Amino acid sequence: MSTLPAVLRRAGATATCLLVALPLALALGPPAPAEDASTARAQARTAAAQVTALTADVQRAQAAYDDALAAVGQQVTGSVIAQTLREDSRTAARQAQDDQTNTARALYMTGGPGALLSTLFAADDVNDLVARTVAVDPVLPAGQDTAVSAAAAPGAAAAR
Repeated sequence: MSTLPAVLRRAGATATCLLVALPLALALGPPAPAEDASTARAQARTAAAQVTALTADVQRAQAAYDDALAAVGQQVTGSVIAQTLREDSRTAARQAQDDQTNTARALYMTGGPGALLSTLFAADDVNDLVARTVAVDPVLPAGQDTAVSAAAAPGAAAAR
C-alpha cells in the first residue's frame, strides 16, 4: 500500500508540471526558423571584422590617451619645478637683501669702511696683512672699489 500513494504523488506532480508547461510553451510561439550555415558564418565573419576594427580603434584611443596623460604629467611637473625655482629665487633674493642690510648696519656700527680699512694698518707682518685683507674685503660694500677708484682718479690726473 505504501507504493500506491507514491505512484499517485508522482503522477500528480507530473500532471501539474504539464499543466504549467503547456500554456507557457504555447505562449512563447513557434520556434524561430533556423538560418542556414552559410548565412551564420557570414554574420560571424562580419562580427569578427567589426570586433577587430573596434579593437584597433580602442588601441589607438588608448595610445592617444596615454600620450595626453604623459603630456599633462610633464606640464604639471614643469609647473611644480618652475614654482619651486621661483620660490627659491625669492628666498635667495630676500637673503641677499638681508645680508646687504646687515653688512651696512655692521659697517655703520663699527665706524664705516674707513674703520675696517684702518685695521689693515695695525697688521704685525705681511701674513697678518693678507689675513686681514681677506677678512675685510668681502665685508666692504661693492661700491667701495668705485669710491677708491674715484679717489685715486684726481691723483692720477694730476700726475699726467
